[in-house]
Amino acid sequence: MLLSTAFTCLLYFTAIALIYSNHRKELNQFVFAFLAFLFPSILINSNFGADLLALSFLLLALESSSTLRKGFLFALASLARYNYILFVFVFLFDLRKKPKNIPLFFAAYLIPWIPWMIYNYLFTGNPIFSVWENFFLNVQSKALISPIAPDQIFIIALFLLLAFLAWREKKKVNQLNGVSILGSVMFLISGIKETRFINMLVPSIAFNAAFLAKQSSKKKKFLHIFVLVLIGLFLMIFFTPSFNFFKSPVVTPILVAQDDFIKECRVASDKWVYFYEKGIIAEVVYDIPDLNKFVSSGGSLVLYSPSSFDLSNISAERIDRGEYTILKSSSCAPQPKKYISGSLRHLVLKHLKDTNSSFYDYSDWYED
Repeated sequence: MLLSTAFTCLLYFTAIALIYSNHRKELNQFVFAFLAFLFPSILINSNFGADLLALSFLLLALESSSTLRKGFLFALASLARYNYILFVFVFLFDLRKKPKNIPLFFAAYLIPWIPWMIYNYLFTGNPIFSVWENFFLNVQSKALISPIAPDQIFIIALFLLLAFLAWREKKKVNQLNGVSILGSVMFLISGIKETRFINMLVPSIAFNAAFLAKQSSKKKKFLHIFVLVLIGLFLMIFFTPSFNFFKSPVVTPILVAQDDFIKECRVASDKWVYFYEKGIIAEVVYDIPDLNKFVSSGGSLVLYSPSSFDLSNISAERIDRGEYTILKSSSCAPQPKKYISGSLRHLVLKHLKDTNSSFYDYSDWYED
């Protein structure tokens, strides 16, 4: 994790340096670097999964002068975060000026994707299985709608204000702003509104603020004051306890049920990954087609959002512990020795069985 984080940080630094190098005549160096590297959300909310990695590859793709490099780097960004695939519309809008380059862009885009699609096909029978599974788990299975936090409102509002002022100066929407507009829409319609999903707005905020500061002249002294006000707001947000930057640690701790029947018997949960570090093989509840059959066959359920499931026809002892609810089975089916952790694992097992796959020995994997 340390090496991958260091690599990602260096990649982000490279992307920001490239943006400045390509636009140095338009940007105030101090303002751009200050906001691009020290903005609170990029410091605190970029430490999850591959978000900063995807953003870095996306920025490099946007700034690349070669169509082939654009396609290749954008492919790496979309492989790091599948939702980045939607940013293809930003690239297509730019490539409309040179339509002959569009086939080159997609040819380069497919180079990193083809090996991954082959891997998906061999193990699941579906070349885009991982994208489908990601959508199923993170979109289709998410019933809750989280509220927008004050710091998230601030970031979006600040971006919109700066983008408007920069557009009024130059009368042109750059690709960074296009990506941020689309990213904001994706964030607003998402169920779980995590600030890391709008970290892409940070480079845009830095770019627009630096652009406005550079345009300052004797006739535009107020822009210097404007930038100072932005920095003041930035510091206020950073140190104000009412904003959620410092409300919780990087990974919110989850209280994991560790009863004997949870450790020894088959169990499924909507927070299954947190059970692994406790030595418990918890299954993905979203992949179980019949919860009643699962419980009656000796499996228990540990649900952190029980209202998201239809539990009316399940006959089991119900244990409510506040943070989570347990539906305890009257019998005990032993936990599997090996287990595929995935929200559509039954499709993987079915494909491997139907094709008599020799890639893995799956004889002791659990199957309903």
